[in-house]
Amino acid sequence: MQIHPFQPDYLHVTTDGPSPTKHQRSSAIVIGAGVAGLMAARVLCNHFPRVYVIEQDQLPATPQARKGVPQARHVHLLMVRGRQVLDHFFPQLTAELFDLGAMPLDWYADVRWFGPAGWMAAGGEGLITCSTSRDLLEFVLRRRVVADSRVELISQHKVVGLQVDAQTGQICGVEMMASSTAIAARQRLAADLVIDASGRGSRSAKWLDQLGYGLAETRTVNAFLGYSSRLCRLPAGASSPPWKALIVSAHPPDCFRAGGIFAIEHNQWMVVLMGGGGDYPPKDEAGFVNFARSLRSAELYQALTAAEPVSPIYHFRRTENRWIHYERQAKWPAGLMVMGDAVCGFNPIYGQGMTVALLSAELLDRVLDSQAALADLTAAFRQQLAALCAWPWTMATGADLLYPTTEGGESTWYDRLAQHYLDQVLIMATKSPDIYRRFVRVMNMVDPPSALFAPAVAARMAIGWLRN
Repeated sequence: MQIHPFQPDYLHVTTDGPSPTKHQRSSAIVIGAGVAGLMAARVLCNHFPRVYVIEQDQLPATPQARKGVPQARHVHLLMVRGRQVLDHFFPQLTAELFDLGAMPLDWYADVRWFGPAGWMAAGGEGLITCSTSRDLLEFVLRRRVVADSRVELISQHKVVGLQVDAQTGQICGVEMMASSTAIAARQRLAADLVIDASGRGSRSAKWLDQLGYGLAETRTVNAFLGYSSRLCRLPAGASSPPWKALIVSAHPPDCFRAGGIFAIEHNQWMVVLMGGGGDYPPKDEAGFVNFARSLRSAELYQALTAAEPVSPIYHFRRTENRWIHYERQAKWPAGLMVMGDAVCGFNPIYGQGMTVALLSAELLDRVLDSQAALADLTAAFRQQLAALCAWPWTMATGADLLYPTTEGGESTWYDRLAQHYLDQVLIMATKSPDIYRRFVRVMNMVDPPSALFAPAVAARMAIGWLRN
C-alpha cells in the first residue's frame, strides 16, 4: 500500500514493542481494515510484537470510498467520546484531521437541531468533535497504523476460515485467500489471537458453528430505515449559515422522515435524508428535493436548494439493529474476539457505531493488560463487551420500536417507561439549555446515562410530566 506523502511533525511512531515472550504472545491477526479493525490493530501493538491486518478490498492511497464500506458515502458521526479515545491512542489525531480540512463541530454552539419536540435550546460551548467524511477518517487512521513497523497490512485477501487447535481449543490462526480471483490457493497465517472486526458481513458465527461451537443467538430489530445522501457546497460568495450541522428529526408514529446536513472537508456539506418504516427517500433528483421539502421543518429544504450538488445521490438500506450474543456461547475458542458491527450493529441514524467500536478497542486494551490466561481474557472480553453494548442497544432499539412497522424485539413496560422519560427530556431540552447539554453529553457518551436521571433532573421531568 502506498502512503500519502503528507507527513506532519506529530506523525511519530514508536517501534519499541513488547518482547515476544510477554504472556507468551507472538502475533495477532485483525480481520478487516475499517475503523474498528484499525483501532484494534493499534491497541494490539501494545501487547504483540507482530500484528497482521487482513482486508479483502484494495485500499486506496488517498481518502476515497471503497467497495467493502457501502455506507461510507453517508453521514458518519464521530461522537465526542470516540474522538477522545482516538486522540488517546493516536496523539493529535484530531489536529491532523483539522489540518486536512475536517471541521470542528461544537454540539453546544454549532448544531441547530429540530428534535421530536421542536428546536433544541442550544447554548454554551466546549463539547467539540470532528465532522469529517468516513473516507478521510479511515484514511488518516490507516496511515497512522501502517506507519508502525509492527503492523503488516495484507490487502486484497479474505479470511475464509478459522484455525483452532483440536487438543487445546485455542485459536492458532486463519485461512485466507486472494480476493481478486475466484480461484486461489488457500494460505494459513498463524497467530495467538484473532480479532474479527469485519463488520456486518462477518462470518464468525458460521465458522464457529461449523467448528462445533454451536450457532450464536442473534437478535434483530429492524425499523426499515433507508438513506439517500449526496455532497453539496455553497456557491461562491454565498453567506454561510450560522450552523455547521442542521438536524431535523423524525417523530414516529406521526412522521417517519428525517434529514441532516453536516459540514465536512473541502467546504462541502454531507446532506442525508432518511425515512423509517419503509418510507425511503427517492432516488431521483426531483424526488430527493421534494422529500427534503416534506420534513417537519423547512429549514433543511431551504439550505439544500441554496446549495450546489457535487456528487450523485447514493442510497443505503441495511440499517437493522443486530446483536449476535457471543457472550452466551457455552463453548468458545480461546484467542478469538469479535468486535464492532461484527458482533453488535446499530441503526446508523443514531451515530453510535463508530464510537462503540472505538470503546470496544479501549476495552480490548484493558483486558489484554491482565496477566490471566488467554481463555480467561477471551471470556472476560465477551462479557464486558456485552455490558458496553447494552445501553446503546437499548437507546437504538427503543427509538426504533416507536415505528409501528418495526420487526423484531418487543417493548416491555420498562422500555415504555424509559422511552416516555426520554420523551420528556427531549421536551425539556427545547426549553432549557442545561437539559440540552446534559442530553448531548449522554448522547456523545461523555457522561453515563445516569446523568439524565440525577435527582434535580428527575424532579424537573416529573413536574413537566404532570403538567402534560
